[in-house]
Amino acid sequence: MSQIGETKRQNFNVSPEQEAQIEGLRVAMGATTTKEAIMRSLSVMSVLQKYIQQGYQIRLTKPNEQIQLLIPELEPTQLTRQYLVSRPHAWRK
Repeated sequence: MSQIGETKRQNFNVSPEQEAQIEGLRVAMGATTTKEAIMRSLSVMSVLQKYIQQGYQIRLTKPNEQIQLLIPELEPTQLTRQYLVSRPHAWRK
């Protein structure tokens, strides 16, 4: 875990499509740098995640219309696990 004041350089590869998507986001947000666009996007996703965990839903509305927005990466996962349980076999009676 990082201490306050420490920074860590993040290096990763992006495809040309991802680079174009990041650039489009940067322009749409009015961010001056790619880092700023990514950090602001991260902040938005963090806030949305906190609200979704509290049971809120994201909705888009306009006059006379409302839709629920589902973001799979933010939706709570409903993991149901099934475990093997030992049971008596009919042939062992």
